[in-house]
Amino acid sequence: MRIKRGRQALAALSALALLAGCGSTATSGSGGGSEIKIGSMASLTSSVYQVPEYKAGFQAAADSVNAAGGVNGRKLNVVSFCDTTYTQNGELGCARSIVGSKADVVVGPYTQIDQTGSVWKVFQAAKIPVIGGDGGSVAELNDPNSFPLSSGFAGGFIGTAQGVVDAGAKTIAIVIDTNPVGQFAADMITNSLKDKGVTNVRTVKVDPNVDPTFATSVARATSGGVDGVIIAAAPVNVARFVDASKGAGYQGKIVVTSQIFPTQVIQQLGPKADGVIVDNNLAFTNDTNNPGVQKFKADMAKYAPQAPLNTDSETGWATVQLFAKAAAGAKSYDSAGLLAAFQAVETPIDIGVTGSWAVVGRAGTVPNLPRVLNPGIAFGVVKNGEVVPDGRGFINVFSKAP
Repeated sequence: MRIKRGRQALAALSALALLAGCGSTATSGSGGGSEIKIGSMASLTSSVYQVPEYKAGFQAAADSVNAAGGVNGRKLNVVSFCDTTYTQNGELGCARSIVGSKADVVVGPYTQIDQTGSVWKVFQAAKIPVIGGDGGSVAELNDPNSFPLSSGFAGGFIGTAQGVVDAGAKTIAIVIDTNPVGQFAADMITNSLKDKGVTNVRTVKVDPNVDPTFATSVARATSGGVDGVIIAAAPVNVARFVDASKGAGYQGKIVVTSQIFPTQVIQQLGPKADGVIVDNNLAFTNDTNNPGVQKFKADMAKYAPQAPLNTDSETGWATVQLFAKAAAGAKSYDSAGLLAAFQAVETPIDIGVTGSWAVVGRAGTVPNLPRVLNPGIAFGVVKNGEVVPDGRGFINVFSKAP
């Protein structure tokens, strides 16, 4: 990968370029024969952001499922894995291309740019269900045809509220930058903190053009007895704020979602990153006690030994694992039969690398985000250049204070 993951939040907190993409439309797959035709998408070649390891993890999981007999004897056939080129039109073109491939189901589409819902409308019109998406937009987390892998961008930001509360902080500053999405994230975090009984919260906006050293912003954010700082900004500004606050002697808690705190930022900060609390939608890939992580690494070693072992390859792998388990109860394997199977999942599915996942009893339980089917978030603390899991497993970050 040329530029390390920022996932959903990076897409929202970065400047975006739009390039053309196109594809044909068609009706959904028939699900006949001894295979299930699946399609997906991710940015594979963009000079701005590319995650070829996502596809590697996806294919490794498909190979593993097939080696174990497939889904009730039906092999998974990846008929389309489209390169979105990290553009809005590219994502829309990929949606049309997947439909044109006669896929029975869309598994793990990694959409980061489109916030309009256009991609999901394409799949709705074709009556093709979507499972394992990254939850990268409000549209996806509201689409009844969508069954996301996790709580996506919302869970990542709301998870920071859980993290700072669990760390014992009582007076909180939420640090954002000048991107308008920052205020949206701050509002979500503030509301979550209130739900958890924390009301002494303020938002501090940093402008690198006005405060290039971040000295003034750090002083504003950490004054008045603040013992917990949540950062919701672009990765470069996360790094600058952590560096400046540690340099100024701030001793309180700092919490950030992994979506905007990638490995290279942690390594860039060196010892100053130590102690930062990080949340993640998936298990950390160094969580060697997690059976799902162990299975993921074993499959990658067998089927994609050259691919990096990181959250992107882990996510691609997880989407296929989730699909295989959710599809196991299908009465037919065309699009309609698979949709019915997903809708009927009541007993939680546990693939290890994510929190438990179910539809019955969970869909519609999170206000304004009815497609959050897995509310679990993992937590860790940075130590010596890596995030060390805290050992608690997955926490429901959408729960309110008792």
